[in-house]
Amino acid sequence: MAEPSGSSSPGSGSAALINGNRRMLTSARVTEPKRGEWHTIRVVAQGPKIRAYLNDALLLNHDDKTFTGGWVGLWTKADSVTEFGNLEIAGTRTR
Repeated sequence: MAEPSGSSSPGSGSAALINGNRRMLTSARVTEPKRGEWHTIRVVAQGPKIRAYLNDALLLNHDDKTFTGGWVGLWTKADSVTEFGNLEIAGTRTR
């Protein structure tokens, strides 16, 4: 059941999948975004530093040295109806 629009809910987090087990790295309480509108999610990972933004507002700022490279994925709560559009992933090649 979704919380009423404008409520504060623990709906934002960063997790890692390690040997098949999900581990929550950090989380933030956020006000539920308005429904029926597009929103911008941006995640920046530089070495061990992970920053996540919703509509240009910083939500998560976390250091984790478990992975400094690898795969990226998007996940939503099981009962969420979410659509992702215009997904762009950029990185740098290391030598």
